[in-house]
Amino acid sequence: DILCNEIPVIFRKEIYATVCILGGLVYFVLIQFPIDDTIAYSLAILTIIIMRVLAVRFKISLPNIYRNQA
Repeated sequence: DILCNEIPVIFRKEIYATVCILGGLVYFVLIQFPIDDTIAYSLAILTIIIMRVLAVRFKISLPNIYRNQA
């Protein structure tokens, strides 16, 4: 990002990184329970996909930390 002179993805309005972090948290919580790893993987991936689709559908984004950017 520095070499390309771009704002890092985590600081943009899109919620890609945030959704992935939440999906990872779902996975780490699920592996604490006595369930199959495949189910934990699947539920974490499904959580990420659903959250991303909802964010696009309802135009949900993070607040912008830079004042001069839209």
